[in-house]
Amino acid sequence: MIAAFPSIRHRDASFSTPDQSQGRKTVNTTGLVISMAISLGFIVFLFTLGWWLGRFRQQDGKPQSRLSNLNAAVPRMTFKTWYKQDVAHRNDGGEAAVKEQVCVICLEGIRPEDDVRALHCGHCYHGECFDRWYLSSRGFCPLCNRSVFSAGRAATM
Repeated sequence: MIAAFPSIRHRDASFSTPDQSQGRKTVNTTGLVISMAISLGFIVFLFTLGWWLGRFRQQDGKPQSRLSNLNAAVPRMTFKTWYKQDVAHRNDGGEAAVKEQVCVICLEGIRPEDDVRALHCGHCYHGECFDRWYLSSRGFCPLCNRSVFSAGRAATM
């Protein structure tokens, strides 16, 4: 049908071809806007990726060095030792609470002879469980999200 009527063109045909009636080229503004949006999105993606990767480079990546820092701030001790120290700070204790302690990382009970890491926020975990948690670039308490190295007890126990 277009061949039969050479003066009738498709309405989108002039977007990338020279306009023969006026001798100038028209600009496809929609395509320009889309390509600029894609370029801007790609640049934002690159900056976000760089920021995200930079977070991990700032942390000391050596496990022994990280464990040394952890041992200095939160040494391991037996649960029984920690519990005796912790009960001195609280008045809600009792022997029943010893039997109810659970490591929320592995979801197993904590026995009195188990090695634990008791954080400054007052939460307690198996030593091995918390070491794995900490070495996987998590420097915070699994329950209250406080920094491992911050002082002070959590408001809720």
